[in-house]
Order: sequence, then structure tokens, then C-alpha cells
Amino acid sequence: MGRKRTKLSTISHVKESIVQTTGDLRTLRSNLTKLRADRIIYEREQLQSRIAVDATARQLLAEAALEAGTTNPDAHYFGDFDIDGNQDNMEEEDKHEEEGDEGDSEGHPVGGCEGPAVGAARAQVINCFQGKHHRRRVPRSRLHRNQELHAAWSRQMPDLIAAYLRWKLHEASVPPVDPGPFEFDVSTVDVFAFVSSTSIPQAAEEPANVSLINVGLIGCSPIQPTIAISLKCLKLYHQVHRRKPSFNIQAMVKVLCALHNAPLHDQFTIAFDVYLDILWHVQEKVNIALKRDSPDWRMLHACPACDYKQENESILLPGRMDSIDGNNSLKRVDGSGHADECIFRSSYLIPASEVDAFKDDVQLRPGTRRVAENSTPADATESICTDNWKTANTITDNTIKVFEQTGIFISACRHSMVQTIVEMRWSGELAKYALATTNRILDVYGPNGATGYDIGKFLYNNYKQALAIIDDLTPAVEELKLALKITDADFERWNTEELEFLENVAEESDEDIEAMAYVEALESLTRAQAAYGSITTVQFLMYTPADFTPSHGLQKDQQVFARAREAEWNAAYRKLLVEMNAVDDLERCMAVTE
Repeated sequence: MGRKRTKLSTISHVKESIVQTTGDLRTLRSNLTKLRADRIIYEREQLQSRIAVDATARQLLAEAALEAGTTNPDAHYFGDFDIDGNQDNMEEEDKHEEEGDEGDSEGHPVGGCEGPAVGAARAQVINCFQGKHHRRRVPRSRLHRNQELHAAWSRQMPDLIAAYLRWKLHEASVPPVDPGPFEFDVSTVDVFAFVSSTSIPQAAEEPANVSLINVGLIGCSPIQPTIAISLKCLKLYHQVHRRKPSFNIQAMVKVLCALHNAPLHDQFTIAFDVYLDILWHVQEKVNIALKRDSPDWRMLHACPACDYKQENESILLPGRMDSIDGNNSLKRVDGSGHADECIFRSSYLIPASEVDAFKDDVQLRPGTRRVAENSTPADATESICTDNWKTANTITDNTIKVFEQTGIFISACRHSMVQTIVEMRWSGELAKYALATTNRILDVYGPNGATGYDIGKFLYNNYKQALAIIDDLTPAVEELKLALKITDADFERWNTEELEFLENVAEESDEDIEAMAYVEALESLTRAQAAYGSITTVQFLMYTPADFTPSHGLQKDQQVFARAREAEWNAAYRKLLVEMNAVDDLERCMAVTE
């Protein structure tokens, strides 16, 4: 008889030794079933970790391709790839680079994107995961990043517009969305809701943002968004800002951050800019369909009372009344927005090139010169003597040009309908802004009109003053002419000679410079004496028993007030001494006695 075979047991007890973090060896009793279950759990954790790493790699690839600026417009997602499986390829590519062999210029296709830039981006990401950093990334400026960002949005703008129109058609109800073969997750932001992970169905070869717009969202990145803002949230802010312009985008972002406890400034700004771009293109399509796309259509139909005429209506003289004026409250600091080259499109704005066509149409005043092409318009009012006579030019030399846009110049009909807007740059209210605006009004509405320009605020008073001077001083001037035996031609000749002297003089004399400095020092001394006298007129500080405490003397607020008064007195006294010493030094140099 043979021996009876025994089955292998899977529940036999074994000893399991574990090395702890402290270095000690710990022995436990276990069984084979438990060891196998632990192994399965470990393998599942490794698989999930690997999937997460691949997702992160795909996102980095998308961002790197966008940074490189050579993404394939026909590809909208990155497929999975094996990091470890590309080890041999990466070593082979590094070998070719070291030998100077260019190899295949097409690169390796990655998830539908081909090209050397994407291949380099893939190599950089894989090297990052594997700990290899043999190549430094080329730095990119913010301007370059914005250019690539706008270019990526522009390539898919037609698809975004079509998706927005489909969503708008079903806005009141739940829009029908066909489940696609793919899905991706994003964090969604609404006015009162924030969802950290939402699955978005995506059709094949469909941009991610088109899939988002199909469900009422706009992503914050053109290629692979991770955060999306709801269209209703963007619509709400758009309408609020139109009715209340002071409620800017920073205020809206602060509200959303407070509600959802998440930083959203850059993301909301990008999504809102794309939303406005979509609305602009939609309005452009509407204008074309309604035959309202002519350049002057808005001006010709802005005011029904001024522009619409009835049949057999009598001709009015003037046919319309407009007003133009400038304002310096809307300013923009020089250099702001230099990293974004986007141009605001509006039918209200008159371009700067059209305005500058009138910069030479006004004759210059005597003593002024024409500016160079590369100088600012504000330099047009500087006279030749300004450069030579530095004593009279101290304020101009110390003035810093801060603002690029100093204000706006607008035109409106008599019913307050705005017609045109001009940006005033590097200057005040020059004549070229009024001329360009008037030229646009004449081109659109014709000559049968009247335009009012409120310049009385700086001409009417001068006109009245000139009339008063003529009436009061004419008798005295006539007596002086008889006494000195001079005529009106002599006055004109003296004016011309003075202008020629000021233009041709090389430099000021030392006596004139010292005299002007002495006058300025005396004026400063007078102001210092007045300031010091206003402080010393109060001889004593008055206190009452209520100003004292039982154990610590004066109360704290009274002590602070006393120290402030003492500091003010010391400052005024030091200022007075400085001005007195300055006057004494000038009088010593100029030999002034009394």
C-alpha cells in the first residue's frame, strides 16, 4: 500500500519578522492566507499610486506643451504612457544628444501630440519623475506665457462659441449631454457651491473646454483644466459689473474665496476673459445676421431722438447738437499691463493713429518748438528758453511722468448718448483730441450740426481780464508813448528782441542765479518763521485736576499730546535754524549787508 498523501495547508502558522523604524526587530505569528491578503492590498495601493502619477504626468505634459508654444491644435488630450517603459528610450535619446546626432526630427508621438517640443516636454517630465535633471528649462517671461495662453484659446474659440450657443439654447433646463467615451475630473465653482471633483463626459477629439461648456462651465486653462467656473457665476458678475463698475473683479474673487475657502484670483480672471471673448464673438455674429456690422452703425442708431427721422419731416438748422469735453479722472500708470498685449475692441474708441493725424494742425505759440517723433506730446509746450534758464525750470526738472493715460475725451449728443471716446496720453487736453473727435462727428453725421466745447472755464476769464486791462491801462500807455516818443511798432520790436535774446543766450549769469536763489531762500525763511511763530504763540499747556491720575501723574493721552507738541516745536525750530543759516551763507557770498 502506498503512503497517504497529505494536502498542503494554507492556514499553517508562520513567524513574521518586521524591522521597525527604530531599527528593532519585531516577530509576529501569522499565516499564509493573511500574508497573501496583505500582498494583494499592497499591489492595489501601488497600482492606484501609479495611476495618480500618470495623471500628474499628463497634466505636466499639457502645461509643458503649452509653455513650449507648439502644441498640436488637432490633439486635445494626452494618453497614458509608461514611465519605466520609456527608460530605454530616454537613455537612447540622451546617447544621441551626446554624440551630436539629431536623429528623427519628428520626435515620438505622445497622446496625439507630435513634434520636438512635445517630445522634449515629455522627456523633461519623465526625467523629473526619475530624478534626472540634466537640462535646465529655458525661462519664459510673463509676456510670452500670456501670448501662448491667448493663442491656445484662439485656436479653439470657434468650437467654444458653438458650444456656448448650444448651451444657451437650453439654459433654462438641463442641457442634453451625450455621454462620451472619455471622462475627466475638475473642481467646479459656482456662486454658492464648490465641488472638489466632478466627472465631465468628453467625446473623442473634443477639446476639454468644449465638454465643460456643454455642461455650463468654463475651464481656467485652455488645454487641460483642473478648475472650472460656472457660466451662471460669470454671467452674474458680468451684469453686476455693468451696473456697478466699482465692483471690480478683485471684489468678486474675494467673495468667492470667502464662500469656498479657495484661492481663485488668476483662475477667475482667465475664465472671465474667455467668457467676454465668447460674448463678443456671439454679438459679432448677431450684428452680421441683422446687417448691423457697418463701422458707423452704432453711432447712426445710438440715439433715436437725434438719428431717426419721420417722413416729410422739416429740416432743422442745425440738424443735431453734440458736445465734446475732456476729463482727467480716468488715469492709467505708465507700464501697467505691459505683460498682456490684448487690445480692447470697441466701436466707441477713436484709435491713436487717427488722433495723431491732427497733432500738427495747430500753430505753435511764440517761443515754443515742434517736438520730435519719439518724444511725448507733453513736450510740445516746452519753450527753447526752458532748457537754458534752469532757475525757472526747477519744477519741470523734478516732475516725474507717472501716467501713460491721463484722461479721456468724449463726445455725446444732447440726450447724453455717448458717441466717441479718445484716450488722452502723456498730455493734458490738447487740441488734437477735439479735432479728431470733431472730424469723426462730421464724417458720420455730416456738416448740418452744431458742436459745443466747454472751453470757457479757461478762456472766458482771460478774455474778461484782457478787456479790463485794455480799458484801464490804455490812457496810461498813450501818455507814456507821448512822453518817450515811441509807437506801437516799438512794442512789437521789443517783444521780438526779447524772444531772440532768450532763445540765443547760452547760459544764465552767475548774478542772476544767485539772485534767484537768494529770493527763494528769503521766501523759505518767511514760511519757516510763520510756522515757528504759530507754534510759539501758545506759551503754556493748560491742565486741570481731571488730567492727572492719583499715582502716575498726567493721564496717557495728555502725555502723548504734550510729547507731540514738543516734537512739533523742535521740528519747527530746527527748520527755522536751517533757513536762517542758508540766508546767512547767501548774504555772505553776495556781500549783502542790509
